[in-house]
Amino acid sequence: MHCANNEKIIPSLNGWRAIAVSLVVIGHISTGYLYIPAGLGVTIFFFLSGFLITRLLLNEFSKNKSINILKFYGRRALRICPPLALVLIITYSLASLGILIGVASIKSFLAQFFYFANYYSLFFGPDNQIPSGTGVFWSLAVEEHFYLVFPGIILIMLRRIKQMQISLILFVMCIFILAWRYYLTSSLVFNPNRTYLATDTRIDSILFGCILATSWEKINKHWRYFKYTTVEISLIFLGCTLLATSLIIRDARFRETLRYSIQGIALMPLFLYTIKKGGKG
Repeated sequence: MHCANNEKIIPSLNGWRAIAVSLVVIGHISTGYLYIPAGLGVTIFFFLSGFLITRLLLNEFSKNKSINILKFYGRRALRICPPLALVLIITYSLASLGILIGVASIKSFLAQFFYFANYYSLFFGPDNQIPSGTGVFWSLAVEEHFYLVFPGIILIMLRRIKQMQISLILFVMCIFILAWRYYLTSSLVFNPNRTYLATDTRIDSILFGCILATSWEKINKHWRYFKYTTVEISLIFLGCTLLATSLIIRDARFRETLRYSIQGIALMPLFLYTIKKGGKG
């Protein structure tokens, strides 16, 4: 998870990371007797990533009136590619030797190394055609697709419009993505993995974090209106209620459409509250 230097010391963000990691890990090792929302952990990671990366880019633009996109890509490559290559080499070697369950093919290796794991799994190779445990790289693919296009897009917008207008545009994009999920789920042969794993259906979880980041300047300006206890409690209650609702409703279509949008909206007031309480906002 990429993190701007000035965000690393916010205790609340470390708390969110711990929550997300716990949900994902416990959810994957759960025997099925206890429902653990591992998917919510992934959504939290997405939201956190969008928030931190956007603040990093906004800070750079504020300081330099530009964003060094090539340098941004270089940082990402140095941070992600070496450990990813090491893990894949070890995993595929073990699968080739029969020590690890699954198929070790050059196609799946290249797909996972070049951040195409989610679409490869959906359209070219089912889960049993990759080494066991590497299916989780779908979420890394979603994030890297976002990183590939977002810096250039936000640079263009920052040069032309105000940050609050950027927030509005990003929110409209989230609405379109929700509509796209509804369209996909209306198919008679719909596969839930199509909306769960694909970048074009999950990237709004990252965009909600971007919306909070681009709205941050306005929020700070009017923060005094949020300091009253009743408002703070209302923010927490709203976020928790929305999150609980997203988990309680078990309808299949809801879970692959509105659930992700509700969770993204719910995380906004919760992140707002915890970061401001951390005193680093």
